[in-house]
Amino acid sequence: MKVVLLFATLLFSSWSYAQEETQDSLQIDIIAAQQVQEDTVPPKRTFIDKVFNQEKSVTGLVFPLAYYTPEYNLMLGLGAVVSWRAKRDTANTPSYTSAWGTYSIDNQVRVEVFGSYYAKSDKHRLTYEVNYQKLKQPFFGIGNKLPKSDKELALTKGFSADADYLYQIHRLFLIGGSYGFDYTTSIRPEPNKMLDTGRYIGANGGFVQGIGINLAFDNRDDLYFAYKGNYLGLEAKIYPKALGSKYQFATLGAEYRSFINIKRKVILASQITAKMSFGDVPFYLLPALGGKELLRGYSVGSSRDYYLFNLQGELRIPVNRFIFTGFFGSGITGPQFMDYFKVKDYAYSIGGGIRFRPFLDKNIVARLDVGFWKGTYGVYFVFNEAF
Repeated sequence: MKVVLLFATLLFSSWSYAQEETQDSLQIDIIAAQQVQEDTVPPKRTFIDKVFNQEKSVTGLVFPLAYYTPEYNLMLGLGAVVSWRAKRDTANTPSYTSAWGTYSIDNQVRVEVFGSYYAKSDKHRLTYEVNYQKLKQPFFGIGNKLPKSDKELALTKGFSADADYLYQIHRLFLIGGSYGFDYTTSIRPEPNKMLDTGRYIGANGGFVQGIGINLAFDNRDDLYFAYKGNYLGLEAKIYPKALGSKYQFATLGAEYRSFINIKRKVILASQITAKMSFGDVPFYLLPALGGKELLRGYSVGSSRDYYLFNLQGELRIPVNRFIFTGFFGSGITGPQFMDYFKVKDYAYSIGGGIRFRPFLDKNIVARLDVGFWKGTYGVYFVFNEAF
């Protein structure tokens, strides 16, 4: 009897241990299965991740536009941008095309198509821009530090296009050509103002077409948003009557950009720009300060002449998808080269802005800048950096 009881006790203990072991094993299997499920189920994507899908070879975005300037009044419209890599090759800088169309409450119109194309590991580089406009363009006269009291608005209609191509002949050196035309179909000046006198070249508009040559040195680490490196570009372009130009003239341009990574991706960016024109240049194609690139804070043409020199610097602080900036600019125009050295006649501006990167794998940015100085300011919403 004792043996039977002992055997029964051992059998029950073994069954209890086996049951506990089975339960433990089952619990481990459940935990393992849950872990496998967590590893295989993709993480929940945010709304922003869904909109700006990084997994697609072609990414795009459509967005509304609204801005106000004293010249253009309230402008409303739509914009779109499409970005891709040529042949889906990650060795190529992302290409993009953007289109904007805006219309104002007083019947002004602006349509723009612009972009960049890169192929063969950036050996081929093409930038382009096509515009149609029916806008009240500000005109202050020709010269440096033009009085704001002389400002007039001329309703200008016309088409323009520019394209620049560079081919990489060495890892750091590029050579190419440029093409551009401007067909200003009409200019309607304000009565009894400067343009109404007819003494300015181009006061009646007209067609011009030019071709040129480009040379460049480039060791930047990114062509859209550089953290370090340098860029030096030179361009010479002629607009001869043999190509159908109403006015015959030539232009020269030089540009130097520097990018220094100070600390933790805080970037100090700087740019020096020089432009020179020769011949019968229409007033609206003379080198001009002001606008979205040079001397932000001033209206385009606040300073306009045959020679231009501009220096500007920016501090850029990237934070995830955003980049915060502060900038400073200084520039001058004049009728001759020696005007570059008249330091006391330079104009200045300061400002700041914010950029947003819609695509994490592409450093294309949407830029909002506010620039100002004594008695003047400007607000700019555009794509890509000023330089």
